[in-house]
Amino acid sequence: MKSVRNLVFSSVACLAALGTAAAQESGAEAEEPSLWERLAAERNVTLPPRYGVGLVYVGYSHDIRIDELRIASDDGRRGGIDFVESDDSEMTNRQLQLRADAWLLPFLNVFAQVGAADNTLSTNVSVDGEDIVAFVGDESRCAPDASPRPALCDQTFTAVGKQEPGGEVYTLGALLALGRGPYFALGGLAYTWADLDTADAPMETLALSPRVGRRFGLGNHGELAVYVGALHIDAHVEFSRSATVPTPNGSTIVTLTADITNKDPWSYVLGTNWDMQNGWNLQAELGHGASRDGFIASLTRRFP
Repeated sequence: MKSVRNLVFSSVACLAALGTAAAQESGAEAEEPSLWERLAAERNVTLPPRYGVGLVYVGYSHDIRIDELRIASDDGRRGGIDFVESDDSEMTNRQLQLRADAWLLPFLNVFAQVGAADNTLSTNVSVDGEDIVAFVGDESRCAPDASPRPALCDQTFTAVGKQEPGGEVYTLGALLALGRGPYFALGGLAYTWADLDTADAPMETLALSPRVGRRFGLGNHGELAVYVGALHIDAHVEFSRSATVPTPNGSTIVTLTADITNKDPWSYVLGTNWDMQNGWNLQAELGHGASRDGFIASLTRRFP
């Protein structure tokens, strides 16, 4: 959390400086309007300020699925396994990112984000001792009439693990926007790459977010947009854990490696966006799905 707090302080200072600079430039001589600005003026359409810098907070929790389990022992045995069960496993993610975006075209916005992530990964894994014996030795030793029959054959090993991986997170994305009158439709695509300190490989996330909504004028207070939509997230990260397991001949160190993905990719979203007349923009969004809940908030300073 220390890295997140440091990012908050530095980002707020950056936003304040940008806001001051934008205010100073407001009195400067205006540049020649672009082709898109001229076309928009002819059609009485207001384009948003082209550039933006802001803070984005992302927080969500979702059930996870453990796929492609692989096991290896210190005596050289390796292979894929299907005898490990995982239930009630969950990941909670908190991110704070500094965002820069630009409208390249009236209907196309591109953005880049960099920040810090704090995660909590809770897993509940169980393995039958009989399956372990079959992997590290001879499965016939657990036959009902085997003599001697190892006590391990009748045991079940349960591992309730909790990790708190943190690290840097980077996001690249694009947003397509269409509108007619007060109504609009958005389609967003974002790729996030997180370098977590306890993961064996970077966590990769691909997000797709279609939305539709309506804008409402607030007079001197700007404009408020309300929207609904959906969010599809495909997240993937690899973790490994090692443990000493008793065997008929003593013990062996077994390393379990797993690919972790989110269980249900889709969730519904409800959000609002307040576009103030002074160049500031405030957004808040709630998400809910079968096994996923999330919250996104952003504060952006826009300038020509």
